[in-house]
Amino acid sequence: MADCLCVRAYKGRRKKSVFEELRAWLDTERALVILGDFNCVRSARDKSSWTPYRDGSTIALNGARADFGLEDVGDMLECKTHFQFTHFQGTSHARLDRAYVSLELVPECSEYSVTPVSFSDHCLVSFSIGKRKDKKAFKWDLWKMNSLLLKDEKFVKEVTKKITNLEQDTCDRASKRENFKAGIKMTALERSTALNYDRRKKEVLVRGSLETLSALECKSPGLFKDDIKTLKHQLGAIEKEKYHGAIVRARAQKFMLGEVPTKRALSSEK
Repeated sequence: MADCLCVRAYKGRRKKSVFEELRAWLDTERALVILGDFNCVRSARDKSSWTPYRDGSTIALNGARADFGLEDVGDMLECKTHFQFTHFQGTSHARLDRAYVSLELVPECSEYSVTPVSFSDHCLVSFSIGKRKDKKAFKWDLWKMNSLLLKDEKFVKEVTKKITNLEQDTCDRASKRENFKAGIKMTALERSTALNYDRRKKEVLVRGSLETLSALECKSPGLFKDDIKTLKHQLGAIEKEKYHGAIVRARAQKFMLGEVPTKRALSSEK
């Protein structure tokens, strides 16, 4: 087992004190995973600007790493997406988001990747520890119809046709009902599969373009920032449609627990 610490470093002198206070948590015999936005870089190659990178906070962080035997996952493993930086801001990019692990966890680490996201100028940094579990097989019994099908002309047309043909069915009412339900479900499965394929194809294309331009942006800071902004906007629209149902369910659960939604959540639903 390992302890996991999430770090959110501040600016100025407070940043240095955070790393100094972190030593108390690192002084343990258990294996450690420390990750987060450290808001500083360890070397000149981790930033695109020519400004000095060493300050009190960098010295404090490097000292803690050396004293407690922590390794930078980004230095150990090759990034699958070949990203040099994790934070993109104008023409000043840097690898601020990092993960450190204890020496005994180093052989267990794999699949390090940096992925741009639509909702932040920071990237999603991920890696695996230990063996990966096999994905569970999809169960059709748990399938539920997507409400977007009700707006699909082809699906509505097929349902209308089945309702019309219902009168020609010579079976008893119970059999008619079951046959009708089975027919609607099969039509919904076929149409939702086709719609999901088209949506997934578009999402893969946008994500691929975003990753390609972000990798090029690492080499030429500021050259592709407008194109990246456009692609993030497109990806955000795709994700909003994809996760809208989950957002609504989460809001309902919070309401039942008596939690007041944030202003940002309310404005995003308008």
